[in-house]
Amino acid sequence: MVTLSVPEFGITDTRTLTQNSYAEISVPTDVIIPDGDGLYPNKMLFVTATPGPISVVGHFVGVKSSSETFTVLPTNTLGKFYIAVGYPNTPLTLSSYSLLLVSALNANTQINIVINGQSITRTLTNQYDSYQVLAGDVDFPAATDITGALVHADKPVAVMPGHTFGSVPLVEYWRDAMLEQIPPLTTLGIHYVLTPFLTHVNGYSYRIIATLCETVITITLVTSWGLCLWMSIGGTRWWSKYSH
Repeated sequence: MVTLSVPEFGITDTRTLTQNSYAEISVPTDVIIPDGDGLYPNKMLFVTATPGPISVVGHFVGVKSSSETFTVLPTNTLGKFYIAVGYPNTPLTLSSYSLLLVSALNANTQINIVINGQSITRTLTNQYDSYQVLAGDVDFPAATDITGALVHADKPVAVMPGHTFGSVPLVEYWRDAMLEQIPPLTTLGIHYVLTPFLTHVNGYSYRIIATLCETVITITLVTSWGLCLWMSIGGTRWWSKYSH
């Protein structure tokens, strides 16, 4: 049995699933967090299951068919320390911002967000409160990208970096929403495998960010495909392009 609930709106939707089956549950647009820095009370959605574990994927469709899909992490994997990986504000486009969303699982959660040496501290008074920052908005007016943002909380939180309407690469005119729920620092590792899609032949853009100074990154290409990496090592950032 799977239940989705939105406490702020009194929504509860319960489904009974068989093994390897799925349910698609829609939520009202009132739940959407708008653009802009600030506190958004009780905007969290909750999914619970009994008796066994489940896999949850979020999907949203925005304006002009812009859409995004992301994996939702279980609450027992969340932590107090995060480092965000996002994407820059897209030039010459209104409502195109790099963003960061932090959501509290417990009442009276204090969060601290640091971007490029500037920091803010906020208290999420109620359980299920969320706080959002946009690069270049009120809290971080000089920022153009939330990549490298440090998030520290005194209680476990959910952290979701993304973009309201981004273009990859920046010179392209096609734009799309971006959103991912990221794992806490305590779960990160040192070995990863990146696999390109078979039919995408125009290259890929991956971002790698180091959590420690003097980190050395080694990339092994096992086939012929282009790779563009964003690195942040020891506080210095640069673009590096690899091809084979």
